[in-house]
Amino acid sequence: MKKINKILLFSSLSLILGACSFGQAADTEIYKAEVDDLQNIIFYEESNRENTLSFTDETLEIKFSSLDIKPWMEPNKLEETESGLLIVENYQVEVDGDTYTVTGDDFKMLLQKIGPRTLKSNDEVRFLTDQEL
Repeated sequence: MKKINKILLFSSLSLILGACSFGQAADTEIYKAEVDDLQNIIFYEESNRENTLSFTDETLEIKFSSLDIKPWMEPNKLEETESGLLIVENYQVEVDGDTYTVTGDDFKMLLQKIGPRTLKSNDEVRFLTDQEL
């Protein structure tokens, strides 16, 4: 009887430890970034859907509330644009693992792919899309 109890206890602990390690692996999953992920797609900010990143073939349009200016938007460049809109012409995208580096004239933004439809900027702002990347 004691032997059966020990086997049941061992089996239960094995299942619990296995489930815990599976949950940890899912939390740290790395999503591979691809340059094509950011072509002809619109992302919206998780906390304010009016703030968007709109990638087209040659233009990145960033729409934002004046209260939501981010460090990577470079305030000097914003003065030259229409209020609430930053346009980056002929942007380039480079990838390294799960990170996109988006650059243009006097513009640089890092985005990390943290889910099949989710990006996170270097200042911890999360952007979502309806399309799977």
